[in-house]
Amino acid sequence: MKIIVIGAGQGALVAACNLAAAGHSVDIYEKCSAENLSYDWHDDVEEAVFAEVGVPIPKESFKKSNWSFVAPGSDKCVKIEIPEKDLDLSVERRPLTKTLVSMALEAGARIHYSSEAQGLIIENGRVKGATVGGEKLYADLVIDGSGATSRLRASLPASFNIQTTPRAGELFIAWRAFFNSNEGFIPGADTDTNKVYLRHLGEGGISWCIYQPQSGHVNVLIGRIDKLSAETKDAALADLKKNNPVLGDKILRGGFNTIIPVRYPISRMVADGYALIGDSAFMTIPMLGSGIANCLRAGKILASVINKTNSSDADKLWNYQVKYFKAIGAAHAGVDVLKRWLLVADPKKIRFVFESGVISEDDLKHASVGETVKLGGVEMLKKLKAGFRHLFFLVKLALVLEKGKNATKVALQIPEKFDNEKILVWQKKLDSMYS
Repeated sequence: MKIIVIGAGQGALVAACNLAAAGHSVDIYEKCSAENLSYDWHDDVEEAVFAEVGVPIPKESFKKSNWSFVAPGSDKCVKIEIPEKDLDLSVERRPLTKTLVSMALEAGARIHYSSEAQGLIIENGRVKGATVGGEKLYADLVIDGSGATSRLRASLPASFNIQTTPRAGELFIAWRAFFNSNEGFIPGADTDTNKVYLRHLGEGGISWCIYQPQSGHVNVLIGRIDKLSAETKDAALADLKKNNPVLGDKILRGGFNTIIPVRYPISRMVADGYALIGDSAFMTIPMLGSGIANCLRAGKILASVINKTNSSDADKLWNYQVKYFKAIGAAHAGVDVLKRWLLVADPKKIRFVFESGVISEDDLKHASVGETVKLGGVEMLKKLKAGFRHLFFLVKLALVLEKGKNATKVALQIPEKFDNEKILVWQKKLDSMYS
């Protein structure tokens, strides 16, 4: 088959590599230049995924540190203590992406830099290719890895039953920068230098300040749902500097906004001649926006489905979505329910549930890695005891967690065989949980 891949993201590149190795004709079109490919910073990635997808771990990688979570207006941190052997790796994105490009080229794929896609070629209800740099390029399959605000996805007709644009509350605008650490700063035994601020300054989003002793850099993120003004960013940065003496004044890397999806995976990610992957398919962990491991796995799943069937028809590609939801996406559907509620809940009440122990270290562990937070009878009794002063709020929290559990259950009910009517019913049921 002739396959066009739009966007050189990690998942798209894994798919391209495996498809080219199987003998398909694969062309990758990337809007950035080779020098500016990917972000010049690192992100956390589950170590096990590299062996799973057959990609070497970039030599610049190092074990991430344990983080502490801080509730709105609180001085109390809830620290997640994960054994070092189980910690994610902090992986430099640019070297990882360059490794994946090299693997794809060695497998026989071709990459075209500074080549931006303008839209899809759709004929008789089927994607037949894409327009890139003003030129119409025909192919049997287009893999869309062009990001959360994909122009290709946005151009799809309603008959494809694919959500074309993110809804309110589903995009995270994040300002990311790496600063110097303050000269002479020596953390004490009880100094917490790795903090994630939930609903920072009472606003809809998070901020973090993470000290990295390996480099001496301080990793800063300030993110808000849907919109991040310069005033909001400046106020949040000033607060981080006030409460984190390790944070210096000089930006060493980054210093600009990025757009990240923070929601459950898109409820339909395939059509005849078309497949979504990565941020285009909303494959991030809703609570923190991390998604590299998910995308790498998705790339391997997609390629294996195509290589097995040698088809770009929706009824064959559907197995890609089924496998992804069963393995990863369904749990994220449950976490998304909790995330959306936390964004609108009273910040003072959120502070209370943290400081009283209603939200535990284990709860945060589950949510931060994209697992559904579950409460059995014993756990619920413990939380009722801890939070009796705000019983009504706690009941709301319990209902939200139950709804999250049901969202995961619905997501797992994805029809395993391609039946358009059954899929539409399932889509409607799943999507209605977030409307």
